[in-house]
Amino acid sequence: MVQKHKYIPKHSFNPVVQARKIEDLQKKVEESATRTRQILDMINDSYSKHLELLANFAGHNMGNAIQTMYASLVKFDESEDWVKEIKGAINTLNGILDSFKEVIPYSDDKLTIPKVLNALETLSRSSCYMEKINVKYIYDRNDNTILRLPFQYMLQVLHNLMTNSIKALRDVPDKKLIEVEAYVENKECFFIVRDNGVGILPEYLDKIFDYKFTTTEGGSGIGLYYVKYIVEEMLNGHVFVEQNKYNFTTIFNIKIPYDND
Repeated sequence: MVQKHKYIPKHSFNPVVQARKIEDLQKKVEESATRTRQILDMINDSYSKHLELLANFAGHNMGNAIQTMYASLVKFDESEDWVKEIKGAINTLNGILDSFKEVIPYSDDKLTIPKVLNALETLSRSSCYMEKINVKYIYDRNDNTILRLPFQYMLQVLHNLMTNSIKALRDVPDKKLIEVEAYVENKECFFIVRDNGVGILPEYLDKIFDYKFTTTEGGSGIGLYYVKYIVEEMLNGHVFVEQNKYNFTTIFNIKIPYDND
């Protein structure tokens, strides 16, 4: 009679050991996700404080200096060419300061689409000018619909998408175009950022929102990840990308519900 031997799996294949390994991995994933959320919250807080400091500097320090210069000119003959030139420069500086005020954080009960896009235009104007990019904004200038959404989140999300489009257009020789559209419909707000840049390779489409994934030299791989995290995790919205439509190579679409009661 042949004696049967009881099968004893190797330690590494033992179901109990495997279950423990899975639990350990799950804990590590959860810890990593928590750390990532904490980092993103820190980034947002830092961004908000940075804007507030810049706004205070522009509104007080620079504003006071400009007023002092203007007051000093009263002593001179206004018909002098040099006085006219300095006054013209002062008026230009005042215009720049007025535009900069658009990026000062709004309270959630005052945020509208025009205010968000005015702030976006102010932040990105210089970069688009340097890169010779034509930017078209499509929205109702008289839309006073209140979006009960965090101003800083919305501005950072749109600015990240704008920065992404600017990078995509750097290797385009001419006719560089970015189109930003926004509107509200059925208790939801929609933001669309289109560009005719180099586009996204098909094999990268499923990875562009992944943490630390980047195809740009020196890129952090956080920009688009941050966009998806804020829109979908913090604001209960949805973000997705399309390609090669309406003469644009890349189109980012954002849909976010808002509370207008």
